Amino acid sequence: MTSSPALIDTHIHLDLLPDPGAHMQAAVDVGVVGMLAVGVDPRVSARPIVAVPAGLEIRLAIGLHPQELPRASAADVDEAFDVLEERLRHEGDIAAIGECGFDARPGIGAPALKDRSTSTSGPRPSQSPAQSQPASSTMLGTAEALERQLQVFRRHLAVARRHGLPLILHAVRRDGATLAALDEDIARHGPLPPVLWHAFSASRETLALAIARGVHVAVGGLVRPIPVGSTTQTGTKGRRLLEAVAHIPTSSLLVETDAPPLDPAALPEVIRALASLRGVSPGALAEATTTNARRLLGFGA
Repeated sequence: MTSSPALIDTHIHLDLLPDPGAHMQAAVDVGVVGMLAVGVDPRVSARPIVAVPAGLEIRLAIGLHPQELPRASAADVDEAFDVLEERLRHEGDIAAIGECGFDARPGIGAPALKDRSTSTSGPRPSQSPAQSQPASSTMLGTAEALERQLQVFRRHLAVARRHGLPLILHAVRRDGATLAALDEDIARHGPLPPVLWHAFSASRETLALAIARGVHVAVGGLVRPIPVGSTTQTGTKGRRLLEAVAHIPTSSLLVETDAPPLDPAALPEVIRALASLRGVSPGALAEATTTNARRLLGFGA
């Protein structure tokens, strides 16, 4: 019997899964050996609240998601960065800073990401994110909101550089602003810390510009074929990604589920679909992306 290739999921929200233990075990059963558990606010633990199955390594990414900003006061943001620094001093399994960045989708800012457990094995905030009151009703997509995202993104980059950690980039409908922010940081501070553009769905042109700046990209469920009879349509993001995936350098490519809603056990489907689009074997792609994840995020160190 042929064993499944070892896979690493470089973006998953374990604290949002309804049954994280079962989901982790299902992923292990299909060959997942590592997961980067990503938080959206340092004051909320991204750790699973149940035992981790044997054979699975969990590492953390901690940062302030742009979707959190419409409800956060300036004091909330400062507190979040204070907690981030405190956690970096005490928790040795934090492998990256983020996710953080830019999101211009209008109407986002409902409390979906905040309304969850605040249990953490690390330092506890004086006030949980769920208890914070919105600073204003400003939603993502306005000039004011996007300027605030830039200010917070600069702070994440500074933390990543100071601690020698990669940064997990979230960028939706703001490709130009994202690249401009990276260029600004390069001009001010020199070479970027390692950057992983999660859930990449931008154009081939944006891909080339990102790769030229040393950015890695992670690809997820958008590459999977739509089931026959499905009413789901491949949107602009999906079409752009399908045009770009063959041009991602192998050394810059990682894979993810961004679960939920995609099931963590679906990572082999992502590998198979991506391999087909790139004209390589799933085994070769799995080996390459796992090697990249180990190098970039420290799995198996």
